[in-house]
Amino acid sequence: MMIFVYGSNQFLASEKIAQLKGHFAQKFDKTGMNLVEFPLPGTEIDLGSVMQIVQTPPFISDKRMVIIKNLVSSLTKPLSKPWVDFLKTIPESTIVVFEDNESIKKFEKREIFLQFRSKDGVFTYPFSVQTITEVEDWAKQEVRRLRLNIDGDLLSQVVAMVGIDLFQLSSELRKLRDYSQESSVTREMISDLVKANFEDQMFVFIDAVGAKNKKKTLQLLTEQRESGSADMHIFAMLARQIRLLLGARSILDNNPRATKVEVAEILKIHPFVAQKTLAQARSFDLVTLKALHTMVYKFDRGMKNGQIQMDVAVDRLVIQMLG
Repeated sequence: MMIFVYGSNQFLASEKIAQLKGHFAQKFDKTGMNLVEFPLPGTEIDLGSVMQIVQTPPFISDKRMVIIKNLVSSLTKPLSKPWVDFLKTIPESTIVVFEDNESIKKFEKREIFLQFRSKDGVFTYPFSVQTITEVEDWAKQEVRRLRLNIDGDLLSQVVAMVGIDLFQLSSELRKLRDYSQESSVTREMISDLVKANFEDQMFVFIDAVGAKNKKKTLQLLTEQRESGSADMHIFAMLARQIRLLLGARSILDNNPRATKVEVAEILKIHPFVAQKTLAQARSFDLVTLKALHTMVYKFDRGMKNGQIQMDVAVDRLVIQMLG
C-alpha cells in the first residue's frame, strides 16, 4: 500500500498523518515497533536505508508503516527513477506514506506521484491552503470539539486576527478554552489573550498613520523590525493595505453608505477586515491613495532593479503616508 499526503496546508496534512499513525498503531502496532519515519534524526534520506526498512518483515505484526517526508518534491525526474523501480517492489506487509509540503499543483507533476497515483492500493490526500471562509468553517467545528462557549461574531474576530494559519488558530482557541473554562468568551479575553498576526497589527499601524500620529507610527514600525519582521514583508503588507484602502475609498466615493458586506464581496476579503478597512479609508482621500499606490509600484520596480534599498523604500513610503 502507498499513501500520498501532500499540499501547502501543513496543519491539515499533519493531522492526517497523525490519524494514519493512530489507526495503524491501534490495528497493527500496539508495541510501536513497526513504525519508522524518514529522515531519521541527524541523517538525510537515502535509498539504501529506506529499502532496508521497507523490505524488512514487520515484528510480531502483519504490517509495517514507513513515513517518508519531503522526498518526492526533492527529486528531479532522473533521480526519481531508482526510487520508482524500488517502489514497484514494496512488499504487501509494508505501508509507505509520502508526506510532502509542496503545493498540490507542483507535487502532482512529480515523477513518483505520476507513476503510482492511479495504481491499485494507492491513496492520495491533497490539502490546499484554505480560504478565510473555509477557515471559519473549520474554526466552528473546532469550537464544537473543544466545547468552547464563543458567539459567532467573536469567533469571526479571532479568525480575522489570526488569519489562515491553522496552527496558530488552533492554539488560540485552546488558550481561550483553558482561560474561560465553561464561561462565555468575551471581547476582553480575546484582546488580552489572542496574539494578532502581522496583518492585524498592520491595522493598528494604519490607524496611527490615519491619525497622523508620527510618534506612534514610527514606534510601531521599530517594534516590527525589532521583532524580526523583514522590511520586504513590511513593504508587502503596506502595499496590500494601500490597495485595499484605495478599493474601499473608491467604493465609498461611489456609495457613501456601502456596508462591510458589500466591500468584503467586492474586495474578496473577510467582513471583519472589510469593516476595519472601511473605517480607515475615511481617513484618506482618493487622490492621496492613488499617489501612494503609484509610489508602491515605483518602489517595487526600484527594489527589483537594485535602485533603492528595501528599508529605505519602507521608510519613504511611511513618511509619504504620514504626509
